[in-house]
Amino acid sequence: TPSSGARHDDRLGGSVTTGKLIVLEGADGVGTTTHTRHLASTLIAAGHAVHSTREPSDGPIGTIVRAVLRGEMMLPTAEASGPSWATMALLFAADRLHHLDGDIVPALRRGEVVVCDRYYHSSLVYQTAASQEERVFQWVRALNARARVPDLTIVLTVSIEEATRRRKARGEAPQIFDDESVQERVMEGYQRLPELLPDESLYSVDT
Repeated sequence: TPSSGARHDDRLGGSVTTGKLIVLEGADGVGTTTHTRHLASTLIAAGHAVHSTREPSDGPIGTIVRAVLRGEMMLPTAEASGPSWATMALLFAADRLHHLDGDIVPALRRGEVVVCDRYYHSSLVYQTAASQEERVFQWVRALNARARVPDLTIVLTVSIEEATRRRKARGEAPQIFDDESVQERVMEGYQRLPELLPDESLYSVDT
């Protein structure tokens, strides 16, 4: 289901680019990585110049974020459960702006279609879900105010049971947002995105 049309603004990577930014989003287990790969291949086959990327990025900050998510790097904290949602929101935002500067915007300036596996929508949804505070949504949104608005965001959906089955089938170590109650709130958050971001082009696709 689409929301109203996306606005094209002059934030980072906005008015100076000729390419298009397409983002795939959704809760863990919906298949964002798989469908990012399929979409990129389809666009290439149709004759488009495509740059496929992801967040957290493969840059230095993104590499740290991924290590923290997998529990491979511990950040000193007073909480035994690990870094706070606020700390994670700041790390994600820093990685995102670096990712835009060094990877996404250059590709857009070359006129390429950038297909990104996750973007600031993940931060909005996951940090709000982790904090269980509605006001966090606007705080995280402000952190990402310099991030370019995508030309299209595709939100992939699946049942909570199927998402859980897919995560377990991967055989990977649990990540810090894998708690079932958090994932339920994440799914609810993605369902509300068209209401909370009415100026963006958001499409929901059942996988």
